[in-house]
Amino acid sequence: MVTKKQAMLCQEFHQGKCTKFQGPRGGTAMLQIRWYANGSCQTWVRSPERFRLPVKHGVYAFGYITEENQRMFHTV
Repeated sequence: MVTKKQAMLCQEFHQGKCTKFQGPRGGTAMLQIRWYANGSCQTWVRSPERFRLPVKHGVYAFGYITEENQRMFHTV
């Protein structure tokens, strides 16, 4: 889970659970969905628990990490 302080300081986040799997030839690999901060974290004075961090994944996927979906993400 990403906290407000982590959202303000970190640049890279992983979505969901990072899974480790073994390939057909015996090698191991990690499956991660990486999101990168795409701007500064917005906060509200009247609601100190609220925040919104713009993030991007790949070339065309954009979104926000907010207090509503912070449970879906974790830091590196």
